[in-house]
Amino acid sequence: MSAPHVQQSQPRGSRPVQRDPDLWFFDGNVVLVAQGILAFRVHKGVLAHHSEVFKSWFTGVAPPPSHGTIELCEGAQVVRLRVNDTAHDVKQALLVIYGLRRLPVREASRVTFSVVAGLCRFALAYGMTALAKVSFDLMDPTFSTDLEERDTVSDECRLSFDLGDKQAIEAYNVSNLSDDGCIFMAIYLCAQLPLEVLRAGTRRVDGTPEMLSEPDLQIILKAKAQLKKLSAKVLAECYETSSSHGYECHETGCEDAFYDVMFPRGPGAQRLADGDVASRWVLDCIDDLRDDERICERCARYARERHECLRGTVWEEYMENVEIPEQWR
Repeated sequence: MSAPHVQQSQPRGSRPVQRDPDLWFFDGNVVLVAQGILAFRVHKGVLAHHSEVFKSWFTGVAPPPSHGTIELCEGAQVVRLRVNDTAHDVKQALLVIYGLRRLPVREASRVTFSVVAGLCRFALAYGMTALAKVSFDLMDPTFSTDLEERDTVSDECRLSFDLGDKQAIEAYNVSNLSDDGCIFMAIYLCAQLPLEVLRAGTRRVDGTPEMLSEPDLQIILKAKAQLKKLSAKVLAECYETSSSHGYECHETGCEDAFYDVMFPRGPGAQRLADGDVASRWVLDCIDDLRDDERICERCARYARERHECLRGTVWEEYMENVEIPEQWR
């Protein structure tokens, strides 16, 4: 069953606006229209409670933009939102405001990045401080630049990139809206993408295009080149990983095991070679060798300490030298 149309005066020949079935309250006193296609009948008081912008509109301090006439729908004032306020983003914010969607902080596996990105965009645009904070709290485990935290935080506490790795471009653009610290990891994630994807851009879950501006593209390309140089350092150390020549090494065959496994190959090694210097591929290889008893405990400990130190060093070098958007410098 299709959603009923919003009955209101509108230009002849224009497309009817659809009511949102989840957010159309019979006692609502304002109708928000997003993108000219979807309408939400809600309450001025609820919006004003959460948003400084809506509060200023509905208290008369700064009335909502109009074209000289007040549009009504079933007696409720109609407010047509900005063109870039997508119906998807508006709905995500309203669902949370009205308690129809719960957002448990640090349990982001129940929420996709698309949802949180929509919340963040709308909250920042309309001065919804509390909602913006919740959005950033949800993004923090996924965009943390602390490698130790990234290693220990479980997947259940990370956002799901529901559209795959290419959603890093949307993440970069969202991070660029506010200096919340996510920008460093967003640049890093974008730098893992192929050049053709970075140039062509991607789309959000609702089809809205996500593009990088030319200055932003240059930032990503510089980071991509920097990370490949850092990857070369890590790969060189992989070739140099050797036995500690302890009394158990000959019996265990540590030297041969390192030579066999630490010669980078396979998808994980390729991602590292392409610039994924935060990857745990090397450490996981060492752990696997130890668990399979192909290297002794002494060699495992020495190799792990060496590569943990190197991983931290190259990550610090990335953080210190990566170029960030001008407004955050």
